[in-house]
Amino acid sequence: MQDNPVETSNSTSKIVLVTLLVILAIVLGFHILLPLLGIAIVISATMWGIAISAIVLISIAILLFFLISGIAVIFTSIGAAFFVVVAIIAFPLLLPILAPLLLLMLAVALLMKRRK
Repeated sequence: MQDNPVETSNSTSKIVLVTLLVILAIVLGFHILLPLLGIAIVISATMWGIAISAIVLISIAILLFFLISGIAVIFTSIGAAFFVVVAIIAFPLLLPILAPLLLLMLAVALLMKRRK
């Protein structure tokens, strides 16, 4: 016995309708709760911004170790390390994300120093 194409279409449209209603409820709920949770959202957005910028700075420093050598790499690495330490002190929740990247940057620096 095969399903009727009309029934399959109806079940698909029901799934899409329910999904759209859930998305609408989530968006409306977010807009209702936004004023109530404004400070928490600002703090979490700041933490994510600092985490992303720290990860980008460390990645750039690691890439610079492979591309060029000189004083620019040293200053970039020192700046990235300082920024990561400040980010970890400001937001301790970032420690599991940023500490391994900082250690990776230091390991790459030592390896590149030994190579040259």
